[in-house]
Amino acid sequence: MLEPEAHGNPAPGSNPLITLDFDTAIAGSQGIEVTDADLFPSPLIIAAGQSFNVATEFILAGIWSTSWFHTHHIQFDINYYAEPMTGGGPNEHLGTIVMFTDNVAAVVHVVPPSVSYNVPLTRVAVAKNPLSPGLYRLTATASFSSAPCPWPLNAYITGPVLEVY
Repeated sequence: MLEPEAHGNPAPGSNPLITLDFDTAIAGSQGIEVTDADLFPSPLIIAAGQSFNVATEFILAGIWSTSWFHTHHIQFDINYYAEPMTGGGPNEHLGTIVMFTDNVAAVVHVVPPSVSYNVPLTRVAVAKNPLSPGLYRLTATASFSSAPCPWPLNAYITGPVLEVY
């Protein structure tokens, strides 16, 4: 089984003010949760054209996460992709969720300071599976297009392998 890999910029522990990361261990899902259309866990083997959902947990940490970011209305996007592992071809964009840092449903932690944007906040429904038969590595990215920082704020995670038949 491929292990999930997550990286943020700034990376966790690298900056006391603000860092970004994905949780690689949500519900044993290898970082990206896949469920069927009824929200039951998926065995990661689905039919072409079958609807499914993807979700992850995104974390802002550092002093600014609770004292500034969570109290201001700052947009960030989480995008989900399927990278073909067989047959080549371009990555398939599965969907985008637009979020704001002041989301009242986010989980705020005081010590150490962090804010988690959990499932179901990050869930995207893939209404009609656009993937052709083959193997795909699921990935997600988070980006702040208008972050109030002098450096870029981006993160990504590689998740489980999905087989489409």
